[in-house]
Amino acid sequence: MLHFALIEKIVGKVPREMLEAASSRKRRHFDEEGRLRLEELHHSEREHVGNMRSLRVGTGRGGEA
Repeated sequence: MLHFALIEKIVGKVPREMLEAASSRKRRHFDEEGRLRLEELHHSEREHVGNMRSLRVGTGRGGEA
């Protein structure tokens, strides 16, 4: 799940169509907004994800850190 959280942080949230196609077992890891439920990660993993920069920030195209 850590790798998926890193991908989401770097490239953005998963498209709704992909979430709808996923099994209910996999969808339970996402909230109503389609964001990964980071509270399921260990605190050190959440910190690691939080320290990553999105592609928008890394390329100077705006967005949140």
